Order: sequence, then structure tokens, then C-alpha cells
Amino acid sequence: MPCYDTISIFGGGDVITSNDSILGSPALRIGNPVAILVECEGLMVLAIAQVNRLKFALKDDLDELPIHLLANPMAKIDSQILRLLPATVDDDPTQVHDWCWSLQMEALYDNIPGRFVHPVNPLISVRNPEHPTFLFESTFLVTLSCNLFQELVLQDRWHLPVVKQSEFFPYRYLGE
Repeated sequence: MPCYDTISIFGGGDVITSNDSILGSPALRIGNPVAILVECEGLMVLAIAQVNRLKFALKDDLDELPIHLLANPMAKIDSQILRLLPATVDDDPTQVHDWCWSLQMEALYDNIPGRFVHPVNPLISVRNPEHPTFLFESTFLVTLSCNLFQELVLQDRWHLPVVKQSEFFPYRYLGE
């Protein structure tokens, strides 16, 4: 399962390529974007985060973790929430994507059970080659949230990471 689309939507060739494991199986790596359901102000919401550390059993500083091991209770992820902002025409001239990563981060969260972490494969804007950014569509994010919610078992609700509300999280159009 590739981590990023291999073709830039704004030209420029293959800027970022597939992120398959050196062993050939799909893997999650440090720096990869993931989706996580979290609790914020008593509500369950979607967070898009970056993987900062991968842990499995007694190893707490792995470079990668095969995707199939995420469901194992020994898999833990440290991550940091990405600050998403409404996309502008400068971010996506096609106006297909309505959210983009601002290249800034929100809070850090440690020891998230791997079963709550789901790799995502965002498109990348390279309009500014020095600062490529992820692009997202609201319909995709809503659908992803619903799918992740359906995968939860009742007791998972009590173990979701608790995130404090900030000016930028949960994601919303500013001024709303």
C-alpha cells in the first residue's frame, strides 16, 4: 500500500514515491500521515496525524512497522496532529481539495494503540517545491471518519486519545 500518490497533481514528476517496506510488505513508517479517531470536548472526531515513533513489543524505536501488525495489542504509535486549514486556489488550483496541511503541527500523543491508527494516502501539492503539502477532500474525510467509527468496538470508545480543543482543532472552517 503506497503512502503517497506517486504522481504530483501539479506536475514535476515523481516527487514522492511509494513507501513499501524493504521486505516487500506494506508498512507504516516514521513521518507517514495517518488518520486517528480521538475524543475532543466529549465528541469523537477525526485527526490527521504524522507518525513520530513506532513501537512493537519490547522494541520502541522502529523505522517501520508492517501494516498487518497494527491490530496487534503490542503495536503502539506516537504521533502529532497535523494542522489542517481550508485550502485556497493557491493550494489547489483545481479546487477539488478543500483542506490542506498548513505545515504546522498541533499536540503530541504517545502510546496510541495501533488498532486506532489508519494509514492515509493524501495527494501532495508541490506548487511550492520547497514546502510540499498534503491535500484532502471533505467528502473523503467524512467517509473515512464513518468507516473508522464503524470499525470500533464498544470498549474502544473509552480508550481513544483525548485531545484538547485548540484554535485549529477539531478541524473546522475558521469563523464557524
